[in-house]
Amino acid sequence: MNYTGIILAGGNSSRMGQNKALMYLNGKRIIEYLFEMFSEFCCEVIISTNEPELYSFLKAKTQKDNYLNIGPIAGIQACLAVSSNEINFISSCDTPFVSKEMFLYLLENSKDAKISTPTHFGISEPIIGMFRKETATDFENAIKQTIFSPSKTEKIIGQTFVEISDSEQIFNNKLFTNINTMDDLQTAERFFKF
Repeated sequence: MNYTGIILAGGNSSRMGQNKALMYLNGKRIIEYLFEMFSEFCCEVIISTNEPELYSFLKAKTQKDNYLNIGPIAGIQACLAVSSNEINFISSCDTPFVSKEMFLYLLENSKDAKISTPTHFGISEPIIGMFRKETATDFENAIKQTIFSPSKTEKIIGQTFVEISDSEQIFNNKLFTNINTMDDLQTAERFFKF
């Protein structure tokens, strides 16, 4: 089966004060971790961005938002609409340690769900998950109804929550590390020192 990997890189990075996707983590740009991970098992990688020239160093498709200034839901909708595949794996650009194994685990445990997203220790990750291409229409309908929250939209569509517990082989302490601030970046750097 063919898959598409989608990286959401259209945020304002307001807490970081600069484009976090292009910041360096252990000598590599943060977005490169995601691009390389998706490239391992996806035949197509799409970067959601309204500044495609910033990512010309990656051999990925880029896609601009169809609806501006409404947050990540716009990137999800636009990329799903142009995806070449039924099964799409989506991640925000600031979670460099999500893994191929985690995404395939979501797919394996999604039954026939349109959307499958991970939870861990009671925390939900609404913009990391498996999304079927058909949901592009559902996201667009939500946008037209001024529902801009991905989690609210996913609840309306109907999603499967897959628990990634620390007893699962695919789990590790850094898996869902989210880099929003310089402190977060420094914490992520420590993972490379052990």
